[in-house]
Amino acid sequence: MKSTITMFKKALIYGAMAFGFFTTSNVQSQSICSGAMAYGCGNRYGYCGDIDAVTVKNSQGTVLATFSGLQCNTATTYRGILNQGTPFDLTAGEEITIEITGTEWSGYYTRPGVWMDVNLDMSYQKDECVVNPGSNTIGSSMQSFKVKVPCFNKAGSSYMRVRGCMTAYSMTANQGCGSVNGYGNLFDLEVNYKVGATPVADFIIPTGP
Repeated sequence: MKSTITMFKKALIYGAMAFGFFTTSNVQSQSICSGAMAYGCGNRYGYCGDIDAVTVKNSQGTVLATFSGLQCNTATTYRGILNQGTPFDLTAGEEITIEITGTEWSGYYTRPGVWMDVNLDMSYQKDECVVNPGSNTIGSSMQSFKVKVPCFNKAGSSYMRVRGCMTAYSMTANQGCGSVNGYGNLFDLEVNYKVGATPVADFIIPTGP
């Protein structure tokens, strides 16, 4: 019976197939770009593709944010801004660790994607993707990703997006926003993006001959 159910589920899947001065900016009035998984949450049908847990640690190993139990069983795949009102700080060029737990089912796994809106335009561009869903897959065990916060020269508040997609479908670094044809989920984390300290010369320029 289990084999029959598995074959039925697989049949459904195949059928659905510079330079400048540092400035500061606050979260803009408009919302972050929308996103959705077109076929619903993976757990809604007993499939996979959902991100189940995420932890963000800074370069010292301090936990900045951690959330679990994120699988969903509805057609609404956007889980919201998980830490709304309590942002954490990330500094340009800083190396951080992002620990992600996905889901798996019958030989299928989860494509994880992570984007950082470092240019503060309330969207996610290809060059803001720090974990590429096109080249990474995870299962139901936590996987750790060491990434560098992209460089920028404008500090301010915005978001980081995490989204998952079942490996039966494709998802690329270009798809931080919008709808993706697949099962999975997505959510945002509120972040204060900061620039590093301005370098100070530690030498003396000779003045004589």
